[in-house]
Amino acid sequence: MYDEKNVGKIIDDVKQEISEKGFINNDASFSDVKEKMLFGSIKHSNDLEQNIYAINNHYELLIYRKFNSKGFLGFFKTFVKRFARKLVSPYVEPIFADQCAVNHLLTRSITDIYFDMKVMKERIDLLEKENNKLRNEKHGAIEEVN
Repeated sequence: MYDEKNVGKIIDDVKQEISEKGFINNDASFSDVKEKMLFGSIKHSNDLEQNIYAINNHYELLIYRKFNSKGFLGFFKTFVKRFARKLVSPYVEPIFADQCAVNHLLTRSITDIYFDMKVMKERIDLLEKENNKLRNEKHGAIEEVN
């Protein structure tokens, strides 16, 4: 349909198609998007160590939470909630236990990978220093010969 050499024609056709279909350039820019929140209180960041810390502190889940209902109507709500909990617990508890196990394994794996990465980075830095030292010694020896 198009020649590889005729890129200008392709661009003009795309621009014409955009104007014909009435597309408007009203997409949100990155500066318009608010920071994402992780776990409700920790802001999204590129700091891997903070994220690992957050994961390690939030991977355990509680299967049951207290009911905060007061008064006569509260007593009725609590009764209904407990009854519903007893009905669904044989189905929910095994799934919940599996999810907790997965959370635990993934958290530990991510933490192990992070610490292995830190050790490797330290080793790389040490090897780079040693490499630079050897290069400087080699260049110094070559200059002494000349």
